Amino acid sequence: MRYVLSFNIVPGKGEEFWSFVNSRVIPFWEKFDQVKSVEIFTTLGGETLYEAYVEMPDYKTFDNISQDSEFEPVSVEFLTLTQNLHRKFLTEERQVVVH
Repeated sequence: MRYVLSFNIVPGKGEEFWSFVNSRVIPFWEKFDQVKSVEIFTTLGGETLYEAYVEMPDYKTFDNISQDSEFEPVSVEFLTLTQNLHRKFLTEERQVVVH
């Protein structure tokens, strides 16, 4: 499962945002063994310029992580540095198409 955040960085806050990501966001997610990866991409097209993906086994894992005492402070600070934030979860569902 992937926890997906689509967002823009608040104008003028780019340096502060990336510093925060490296010093707080990445270390927060990395402390959980169940988190497989944390990635941030620049998008080509769409409403937002960035997408972040946090990969983990399932929603129960996310629910447990969201109970951690650091989750809310990190989330609130992320909100102050971003705009047009949209969150969603992607679950893995595969279908093979053969032509």
